[in-house]
Amino acid sequence: MAKRKLGQILIEMGYVTQAEVDTALEEQQGPEKGTKLGSILVDNKACDDEQVAKALAHQSGLKYCQISKFQIPPAVISAVSRDVAVEHTIIPLKKGKRALIVASEDPLDFFAL
Repeated sequence: MAKRKLGQILIEMGYVTQAEVDTALEEQQGPEKGTKLGSILVDNKACDDEQVAKALAHQSGLKYCQISKFQIPPAVISAVSRDVAVEHTIIPLKKGKRALIVASEDPLDFFAL
């Protein structure tokens, strides 16, 4: 099964229009070559960072969470050193029986996770 494209997901979620995605894709082929589609859409004010994050989570089959709504116990925070958390932009959220659940700026960075 092919991975759904971010632009299509953003359209389906009602965050952007097809025209906004088309414009961003054109920009991506010009001087913005190599820039992520979500970044271009945010720069163009077509959507915001949170909307892109929700769409990326949906695309990857991951859960999206607002970290500001979590009360993280000190024991969980201390499970990851500050240096590692900063280097990999992760925040430990809770401990499971066999795993530590973390929030990540880039959930596709499997090396960090």
